[in-house]
Amino acid sequence: MKTSNALITLLSFFTAGALALPTAQQATEGPAKPNVNAVQVNYGTPRCPDPRLDALCMASNANAYCDAQGFHNNFMKTCKACYCEQ
Repeated sequence: MKTSNALITLLSFFTAGALALPTAQQATEGPAKPNVNAVQVNYGTPRCPDPRLDALCMASNANAYCDAQGFHNNFMKTCKACYCEQ
């Protein structure tokens, strides 16, 4: 009998989190809202005029992006010919 009581107690700990109902606060808040800081303005798509430059300047380690000032990445001196296309 002690074993079955211990087993029931143990199972109740494991199922308590899985069966938890939302709190009153969670139920009234609705879905999560996006972080305003995470929303960025679209300043265009980074492009390069030459396929060789494109391979270098758009590589994953180049971190190419466009902002209000124009095209940017980690290899700026090499990629001066690249631009942002709207």
